[in-house]
Amino acid sequence: MKKTYCLWLYIILTLSGCYKTSDQSNEIVAWGDSLTRGSKSVSFTRFLGLLYSIKALNEGIGGETSTQIKDRMVSQTKFYKNPTIIWAGRNNSNDSYHNWNIKW
Repeated sequence: MKKTYCLWLYIILTLSGCYKTSDQSNEIVAWGDSLTRGSKSVSFTRFLGLLYSIKALNEGIGGETSTQIKDRMVSQTKFYKNPTIIWAGRNNSNDSYHNWNIKW
């Protein structure tokens, strides 16, 4: 379990784009379900914030499907310039079609 968690954390940190350009805020936003939310004391966003000394906003809500996560994410235009992590779990993994038609 610990090896798997460390591997995912490494992948997330590698792919998260944790850098600041002139048009980005000094915050990372993580969207997802209970896997993103974590617990009161343990979440990957907390470690991410500590590791990079930045504010990591945790927008995880337990029980949400990937479609609900997408809808919340797209509606929050104030976060469009922030580096973003999406970790959608398995709450609707059996759906035959995921309608992710995002128009930017």
